[in-house]
Amino acid sequence: MAFPNGWQRQCALTIQSTQVGGSLTSFPVLLTAACLPAEMLTSGGANAAQANGGDIRFTSDAAGANQLACEIVNWSQNTNPANATAEIWVNVPSLSNTANTTIYAWYAYSGGGQSQPAANAAYGSQAVWDSNYLAVWHFGTPSTLSIADSTANGHTPSQSGSPLAATGKFGGGLNPNGGYLVGSSGSINLTGIPLSLEAWYNPNSSPAPNGNNYVFFSDGGTAATDYIFHVKVWAPTTLDFDFYGDALEPTVPNQCGVWNHVVCTLDASKNKIVYYNGANVGSNVAGNLILGTGAYTIGTDSWGHNQLFYGVIDELRISKTNRSAAWASTSYANQSSPSTFTAVGTPQNAFPTGAVAVVARASVAATGGETFSGAATVTGTAALSATGLMANNIGPASVVATASVFASGSETFSGTAAVAASAAVAASGTELFGGAAMVSASCRMAGAGSEIFSGAAQAAAQAAAAAAGLTYPPLRFWPRAKW
Repeated sequence: MAFPNGWQRQCALTIQSTQVGGSLTSFPVLLTAACLPAEMLTSGGANAAQANGGDIRFTSDAAGANQLACEIVNWSQNTNPANATAEIWVNVPSLSNTANTTIYAWYAYSGGGQSQPAANAAYGSQAVWDSNYLAVWHFGTPSTLSIADSTANGHTPSQSGSPLAATGKFGGGLNPNGGYLVGSSGSINLTGIPLSLEAWYNPNSSPAPNGNNYVFFSDGGTAATDYIFHVKVWAPTTLDFDFYGDALEPTVPNQCGVWNHVVCTLDASKNKIVYYNGANVGSNVAGNLILGTGAYTIGTDSWGHNQLFYGVIDELRISKTNRSAAWASTSYANQSSPSTFTAVGTPQNAFPTGAVAVVARASVAATGGETFSGAATVTGTAALSATGLMANNIGPASVVATASVFASGSETFSGTAAVAASAAVAASGTELFGGAAMVSASCRMAGAGSEIFSGAAQAAAQAAAAAAGLTYPPLRFWPRAKW
């Protein structure tokens, strides 16, 4: 069954404009367990998502018409939702810093057995990462290391030594553990500018003796001095974003033993900027800019592989664009405190179920076959307009007060359905009112078809017809009379 049919629960998730640095498009928003409804995370709960997260979907609208791509990196339910964990990335088409942005989580598929879309599908995991991303590494879960690239580019490095899974900033992280990850020469083409690197890193409280804790290193592939760029912890309070011979080394708070977020950018004019924890902390112009397709390494240098990073690295990304100040600050706000960035709403049924009523001045306008059965009611001044079969209104359906039903097809009202007070039924087809249905004395019937009233409704229809000097049932058509 195609989405959203069969999905039973929905919850609004509101991204706070105060957390957004500016107008952004195609932004990957992080959702953790702290900003998802508890019922969704409750293992074995009546309204839980599937245990494997296969039925989790996201849309930009409440009706479910505009689906959003998502990637589930980690999904672990618990009978106590406070102990559940999640790392989900959703591509949100646009974010504003002047108005909140609401997206919707969908889950609790009625039949079970759902799976996430294929990675390369329209709403699959690869679609979360726009075409500017060259590589994105999440590094798996705290218990299982993954070095796979989440983009469609497939830049998955190989391991050297014994890197370990570790607890990251908000999921899993990479502990090089005296080893590193390496991508072969030519695997990532960094020959063009602009470029950006984004990462979280947490160095040990005792940095390496040589002071070079390399987060990422890429060389030009022609000589030992021809490296494209690297990012490293030069000293506890010094961060280094470097092209050969023209380092940018901003002073930052003590980086050791804490999580730090960095976005390093290079634009088409060779301007370099370092954003640390969302803020611009330094810039200069690159001089010796030698670009190539040499090998890259994560957790050490590409030369002697002896300037190792000691600590944990998380959420490392390389892009072929210079990310903006708004992008850097919004990324930090989202990833440093997901529950502040996104407010979870009140879960509700995805579609009307149970006792739904159409009352007051509500109208049902239809051009197909609508079936109202069981205890269904639709309340308020709601309007239902249909061009086909509406089967989601289930149970003792009630159309009361000044409600009107306009039909050009076959409508069946069963159970304890009632058309009462001054309601009007105007029909050009055949309407069947069965069971305990009733049409009150002040009701008007104007029709060009045949209306059949059975059960307790027939006596009311006969009485109303007699009061108007008419006969029920009619010989062929119900006269077009107002009574």
